Amino acid sequence: MVTASPDSSTALEGLVGRLAARRRLVTGCVIALLVVAGVAIGIPAVFTSAHEHPVSVPSGRSSHAGSGTLPGVVSSVHVLVHVVGAVAHPGLVSVTSGSRVIDAVLAAGGLTAHADQCAINLARTLADGEQVVVPAVVPGAAACSVASLPGAGSPSGRGSSATKAKVSLSRASEADLEQLPGVGPALAQRIIDWRTAHGGFRQVSELDNVSGIGPKLLAALTPLVTP
Repeated sequence: MVTASPDSSTALEGLVGRLAARRRLVTGCVIALLVVAGVAIGIPAVFTSAHEHPVSVPSGRSSHAGSGTLPGVVSSVHVLVHVVGAVAHPGLVSVTSGSRVIDAVLAAGGLTAHADQCAINLARTLADGEQVVVPAVVPGAAACSVASLPGAGSPSGRGSSATKAKVSLSRASEADLEQLPGVGPALAQRIIDWRTAHGGFRQVSELDNVSGIGPKLLAALTPLVTP
């Protein structure tokens, strides 16, 4: 029987130790490489996922008119007015921002035969959400002289004749035109621009060619103006 010498045993143990250390080193390197590879693959995946599935941001409610205004901001395109009293069709009417009381009255069908035109300022600018009250004529009250409007009669003699001088469309100044019901600075300027471009008005019906004057306003202005 051959017995290993002490020197051989020591050499063998040293060799085994070195092999074990080398194996641990190789294992550590492999693990490190796997970690690095995993990080390199994972980062693009994160960015790709974020790109394909963007985070949604809650948006505010759009306005009822679909105008895209911010929540709580009232659109200035139209105003809502409640017209009651001596008009043909009392109720809610929608008119453009900057309109006058006359515009709301005409949108409600015009004045009735018993409307008191002297008791309401038809040239006042409207505010959103307000109520326009058109009073009726009080029997026995003193008459006032006003030009009649569409749908307005004269049960007590009021407005039976237009005692006020009519406005000449071809010669009136911008200030004169603004005194007409339903005519503001912008519309008065468009009237002047149209008459300048066409050499004046030959008949009142040509007002229909001016932008912003519809059939109702034309009917309201016809008894108040001349070419």
